[in-house]
Amino acid sequence: MDREGESAQAGDEISDDVVQPNGDAAAVWCEHATAYAKTYGGKPWVYLLIPHDQISEQMSLAGLAARCTYGLRA
Repeated sequence: MDREGESAQAGDEISDDVVQPNGDAAAVWCEHATAYAKTYGGKPWVYLLIPHDQISEQMSLAGLAARCTYGLRA
C-alpha cells in the first residue's frame, strides 16, 4: 500500500479557501516524498482529504484512498 498523509475536514469545508491551499501544499509535499522514496525503492505517497462524514467503522483506508485522494488543482 502507498504511504498516505490524512486530514479529516467537515464536508462543507472541503472547498474552503483555507483548506484548498493547504491541500495543495500537502499534495506537493507528497510528490516530493514520492520522488525521494523512489531513490531507495520506497512506496509512493498520496494525500487524503477526507470529509468527516465519509469516516465510518467499516471503511478501510484503501476505500478512503479510492474516494478521497487529493490532487493538485489546475
